[in-house]
Amino acid sequence: MCHVIELTQSALREILREAKNVYIQGGASTPTYLLDMIGEMDIGGLSFYHIELGGDVFLFREDHTDRFRDYSFFVGANARDALQKGWTRYIPIFLSDIPWFLRTQIRLDLAIVNVSTPDSKGMMSLGPTVEAAKVAVEVARRTIAQVNGEVPRTFGGDSLITPGMVSHFLRHDEPPLHVTKRERPDEVDMKIGRNVAELIPDGATVQAGIGKVPDAVMLSLSDRRDLGVHTELISDGIVELMERGVVNNRLKAIDRYHTVGTFAKGERKVFDYLDDNTSVQMRSVEYTNDTSVIRRNRMMHSINSAVEVDLTGGAGVRRVHRAQGHIRGGRWPDGLCPWIVTFRGREINNSPEVHDQGREVEDRPVPDAGDWSYYDKKPRSVRGYRVRCCRTEGQDHSGKGHRDGFGGTPPQVQVRAGGGGIQDPQGLTSR
Repeated sequence: MCHVIELTQSALREILREAKNVYIQGGASTPTYLLDMIGEMDIGGLSFYHIELGGDVFLFREDHTDRFRDYSFFVGANARDALQKGWTRYIPIFLSDIPWFLRTQIRLDLAIVNVSTPDSKGMMSLGPTVEAAKVAVEVARRTIAQVNGEVPRTFGGDSLITPGMVSHFLRHDEPPLHVTKRERPDEVDMKIGRNVAELIPDGATVQAGIGKVPDAVMLSLSDRRDLGVHTELISDGIVELMERGVVNNRLKAIDRYHTVGTFAKGERKVFDYLDDNTSVQMRSVEYTNDTSVIRRNRMMHSINSAVEVDLTGGAGVRRVHRAQGHIRGGRWPDGLCPWIVTFRGREINNSPEVHDQGREVEDRPVPDAGDWSYYDKKPRSVRGYRVRCCRTEGQDHSGKGHRDGFGGTPPQVQVRAGGGGIQDPQGLTSR
């Protein structure tokens, strides 16, 4: 750390006064101590960007809205009330596009991260939350690292940063990390989980999202062999399958013998398992959620929760936005299957990609030329504004023509909890 300046309160105040746009590493690695220091300072005029922050965050309180502007790429439970009241803002964007946003759409002045203690070579790890933090460190003019002995050392290239990437450091051990108590699936969840698990063969590569139903699927896969994992979220359920040897990644087409993820969320044992575990690669979200990477995996099965699925197979995932990248990638051929668990009706929908005149249809918001105020809309106005702004070739986002324009309702496989097992009217599972 010889070339890195130790952070003092006066130095932090001066750095913040010179900054405008700040990125905060989130999830289990949220640097709470540093954020609390910032919240107590008499400064303003800053814009903060982040995915999901853990803990009690000052940015989500009303008394700071006149000093700071806060932008969330993903809204966690602790930010929902603030979002509804207009104290924070939501940027609707695919997680895989966040690095692009940080590189091209804003000038990032400061990145704040929570890292492990340096090894003998001075290398520090971003721990269980890589997401877009590595890119933020690379593009920001300055980086402040909270050096924390509680952060597990993870590997994978994108999780490691050199001393030269850090301008200032502050040593503060902050136990525990932001752990998440596991919600155990109930009887209905487990019935769904067992039905979905029937669709996943030995040797498949899986991705599982957030929620009790995806967790129930993981619990129901204990009798499988040679599973691989390529995912955003490394959860309690995935760690248990790795400990049992069910997940060994032996048959993966890429990243063989390695579980690949971009962030971890769960109880303390998840982070203990990740520490110094070279069989787990923590990669940037632009890799884990890149459709060109996802579709290279062997027998990719994507298991996610959704509020509803529309007639075109589009998934409404207001609470689980991380699912989007894998749902899109999982729609490609060669045995790649997305299983979307809907809360309404408790059913699983296999949603194949929809094409119009041979062109891939992708639900990507593209604001009108020169109009980036789309990213500053409050949640009540985002939906209508998105319809006016979207310019996706061949697709009508206004809600018209969903049946006629795409040749009717796409084929679906439905798996219900209340008996009946797998309903497969069009023979999809035998393809």
